[in-house]
Amino acid sequence: MFSTLAGNNERSATFGFRNNGGQLFIHFILAVLIGVTLKLTIFKDALLAASSTSSTHTEKTSFLIPFGFTKAFSNLAVGRISDLHGRKLPHCFGWIAGICLGCLLLAVASRATDDDDDDTLTWYVIANIFLGAQQGWTWTTNIFMFLDVLGPDNRALASGISNSVGYLSSAITAYAAAALSVQDAFHGVLWSSVAGLVISLFVMKDTSDFVRLETSSEIINPNSENEDAETQDDATADCVADDELGEKWNESSQPHEDIKPDPLVVPPLAGEYELVSFSSKMNTPSMTQQQQQQQYQHTSVAIPSSFIAVLRQTCWNNSSTAILLISGLMTNLITSLAWGLVIIWARQQSLSEFQVANISSAFTFSKAFMMILASRMSDTRHIRKPILVGGFLTTMVGLIITALADYDQPLVAGTMNHRIYWFLLVGGIIIGCGIGSVYCVMAGAMSDHTPAVDRACAIGIYKLWRDSGYAVGGLLTGILADVFHGSFVMTTLIVTGMVGILVLCLVKYYHEGIMPPPPHQHQQLMVEQPPEQELRRYSIT
Repeated sequence: MFSTLAGNNERSATFGFRNNGGQLFIHFILAVLIGVTLKLTIFKDALLAASSTSSTHTEKTSFLIPFGFTKAFSNLAVGRISDLHGRKLPHCFGWIAGICLGCLLLAVASRATDDDDDDTLTWYVIANIFLGAQQGWTWTTNIFMFLDVLGPDNRALASGISNSVGYLSSAITAYAAAALSVQDAFHGVLWSSVAGLVISLFVMKDTSDFVRLETSSEIINPNSENEDAETQDDATADCVADDELGEKWNESSQPHEDIKPDPLVVPPLAGEYELVSFSSKMNTPSMTQQQQQQQYQHTSVAIPSSFIAVLRQTCWNNSSTAILLISGLMTNLITSLAWGLVIIWARQQSLSEFQVANISSAFTFSKAFMMILASRMSDTRHIRKPILVGGFLTTMVGLIITALADYDQPLVAGTMNHRIYWFLLVGGIIIGCGIGSVYCVMAGAMSDHTPAVDRACAIGIYKLWRDSGYAVGGLLTGILADVFHGSFVMTTLIVTGMVGILVLCLVKYYHEGIMPPPPHQHQQLMVEQPPEQELRRYSIT
């Protein structure tokens, strides 16, 4: 956790909280501002949708559609850009999108009248495109930077901290959004984005050094110092872990008779290149293992895979990551239900804005709390699957309780609102606990199946699927509510059934993962006396 990389021309980087307190505090502040911007916009959008004269639920929940899709594709873009150009640049672009969001919201609010209520709602829907871009670019890179700084021992915790801080600030901001006027709330959006941009430009530092540190530690296999060539080949064949691939390995990867491969080089995955060094300078008996590692660190770099290769591996080749993508989509589909239809339906049942703020904050507070608890447990106990299954089962319980708010309404006058409020509040708390349990654990599980050099791209693909859930949920819940003539209970129970099917798929298809060796080419950099080398390709297809 507290390993250090010190290059000749680079500052040293150290994983963990102890030596990075200042920068972690900056990331905390940025996460707070991200959460404030989200809630001030989304909560006001939902209240405006509930009071609009739109005839269908699909139109009322449509504000989530552009937000979800824009955020999803922003995640995809920012993942690849972060791998190639660092985290700071896309993070700053996200805050610029937030400033554009604030300006547009203020312009629409200043011209809004009661007569053109539907037209105003349309402009707010368009403004959510900027909200999706702002959230996708800033929050995703914020998570990347927490992952980079805290290191591989705290993957789920790093995601949990970023999300928990953001959602806690979002939960508190719900009360401010309920109390503030539309104009004041949107002024908060603008100034939060301005503050985030200033901090990102002049205070925050990029975390590329931490990525290089983790990548260099993946390149080295510290346990193979005393292994001979035959043992190395056997261990490499075990990494393939597939009978057919293993047979091809034995046929095509026999070492040269007069050459012993460098024991510090981790064998590549199927179809990739390995750079084998034969230099006496790199592999002399007089050199200690630490000296060999330092020499290898200073002369090798990992090259990221192509986007298509990462996409194919994540979405198709690996069943565990494929089911994680679907799970991510389902989590935000449920979140869109809580942010959209629940709030709209609650306002239609004459609940006050303060009561609606309580319901929204209860969901968000419990979600933020469970993010930290579940992510820390999954990291320390090295388990993901039981937490994922348990979290979604908990979510199903919360959804059933929420659905009961619209079932068997009492006949006594004056008690209906009280009953609906408590069912929605308790259901929201339980749903938040379930969603919070799985939210960050899934990001850690994705990292388990992805090398550090490709992590941002892979998580970007995961978040493309996950945040598409906002749009899919906004569209699906609205359509279901219209099909069942506004029945809140039927809409919620159908979503509950979808979660149950997902749990069965998780049990069957997800397998606990460990960090694989880097599956990419390793390009040897020029040194004063470059070692003799051979580029060997394993013909595994």
